[in-house]
Parts: sequence; C-alpha cells; structure tokens
Amino acid sequence: MKLFLNAGLEGELLNQQTKFLKELINYSHPNLKLPSYAISYQSGGIYMLLIWWVGHNYQKPVSELLSYIENHIVINS
Repeated sequence: MKLFLNAGLEGELLNQQTKFLKELINYSHPNLKLPSYAISYQSGGIYMLLIWWVGHNYQKPVSELLSYIENHIVINS
C-alpha cells in the first residue's frame, strides 16, 4: 500500500476498495440493498484507517484494526 500511495494512486486504491466492499457486502448480505453512497461512506472510513496505519508504520496489529472495522461498519439500511 505504501508503494501505491507514494506513486500517487490514492484515488485508484479507494475506487478499487469501494468496488470490492460493494461486492463483499452484496455477497455476505444478499438481501441488504444499501445505496451506493452508504457503501462509499463505509469504504472511505476503512480507507482512511488504512492510510493512518501506513502513516504510523503499521504499529497497530492488523487484527486490532480489523476488529475495529467489524465493530463499527454499518450494514443496515
């Protein structure tokens, strides 16, 4: 991720992550019909958490970040 950020590909990273998150939510919750702006909102939060993590030299364990995301992502309509 650090290489992509250094190459100036932040927008592409975020777009790909948002696309993946949409597919993941549609797969894991097929009856949930979140509007695209809700998925974009969730993706932005996850993305900024990753940016923070990279900027702090990966000091927090990835398991801690995943736990935070799991506890704070909103998947209800």
